[in-house]
Amino acid sequence: MIRSYRSPLLFLDIDGPLIPFGGAGYPAYPDPADTGGNPLLERLDPALGPRLASLPCELVWATTWMADANPLVGRRLGLPELPVLDLPEPSGPEPEGLHWKTRSVVAWADGRPFVWVDDEITSEDRAWVAAHHPGRALLHRVDPRTGLTGEDFGVLGGWLRGVEQGRGAAVVSGGCHARRRQQSPAQGRGTAMLSTDYRDGSPNWLDLGTPDIDGAAGFYRGLFGWDYEPGGQEVGGYGMFRLGGKTVAGGMTVTPEQGPSAWTVYFRTSDLDATAAAVREAGGAVAFEPMDVLDLGRMAVFTDPAGVAFAAWQPGRHKGLDEVTAVGTLCWTELYTPDVAAAAAFYRAVFGWEVAGMPFEGGTYTMVKPAGAPDEEAFGGLVPIAADPVEDTERPYWTPYFEVADCDATAARVEESGGKVRLTPVSMDGVGRFAKAADPFGARFAVITSAPAPGA
Repeated sequence: MIRSYRSPLLFLDIDGPLIPFGGAGYPAYPDPADTGGNPLLERLDPALGPRLASLPCELVWATTWMADANPLVGRRLGLPELPVLDLPEPSGPEPEGLHWKTRSVVAWADGRPFVWVDDEITSEDRAWVAAHHPGRALLHRVDPRTGLTGEDFGVLGGWLRGVEQGRGAAVVSGGCHARRRQQSPAQGRGTAMLSTDYRDGSPNWLDLGTPDIDGAAGFYRGLFGWDYEPGGQEVGGYGMFRLGGKTVAGGMTVTPEQGPSAWTVYFRTSDLDATAAAVREAGGAVAFEPMDVLDLGRMAVFTDPAGVAFAAWQPGRHKGLDEVTAVGTLCWTELYTPDVAAAAAFYRAVFGWEVAGMPFEGGTYTMVKPAGAPDEEAFGGLVPIAADPVEDTERPYWTPYFEVADCDATAARVEESGGKVRLTPVSMDGVGRFAKAADPFGARFAVITSAPAPGA
């Protein structure tokens, strides 16, 4: 490969990203040419080679395999001979909590844009790279139990293509992550925020459907400090997530046959039957017909014309979430949709939402708010899913954002607790620092440490 300054580097570890470990039942890919070698090499999936070679970057081994990386690993993957990063021998804990490879990676990059793929990257490494590397960088941690997945390749490919096109990631204050030039999560949020003074059309509830409610409760307890209180038979076991005694979400068991694990956002309505009729008239569908929930209120679940699930809640005795916007609670929502204009028209017809375009460098972020509400009561955005390389265009969805005190620390806890960081933390002026994640059962959500309000 020709070493061009414009070509980003990709520093690649082997143990973890290419040879998974820590799990069970790995498929074997024996190589007849290898006799008596390392048995772990049989876990190398040959299909990874073409996927790595297709990335718009220069590959560099950054592994303890050192000189053996090319003949033992690269050959099996069908890769050409790659440069090998000269790594020092590990000699105990690094100062500042750094990984022992971090300084060598930055020194080799010498200002060039780079990706570092490893299973041991931490927030300390990201902060150090941000302070010491003048170019763009993405430090991407891979789950060693699975190795590189299609979702990982989506993140890597999107970031690298963005660098090539001049719209990718930039090293930003507090970390080394993707500053998106295309449509960005919470791009135009500014001082807008949710409130428990619910209006028709505003989000007033959300719940989690998961195949393992006990496992999910443990995950979110560790992440946000939530307690889970299961419900009785009269509500089908539907339970409440609470924070400091206040209800912040609902939760229930959903079998795989009933659907994938997901968060569902509910919007307030004063007339659920009229809302259901409006959904049908606007081209959506009613998945669960309006029903009474004791004397608490009425609910129904719908899908929009793109197939995205959402719900509505008509309050009775239960008005909605007890708290929003505070740390550990819902603070923003976003719809990832194939057609922003069509989605805006649909939800306007159903809930009367008002839509405003917030211009930013490279595009416009579409914000939504209840009819007649001031701009400060905007509660979400509509994002073209095709513009975000992290997202699967076949799976449009509503995602909740939860406020956290430290986005990087929360992202680290996601992976430590068995979840997946889908977008590593990103900083954005006037918005804050945010990341996208999925819990251990696949439910997608986002977290954000919001920027202080002007004058605060």
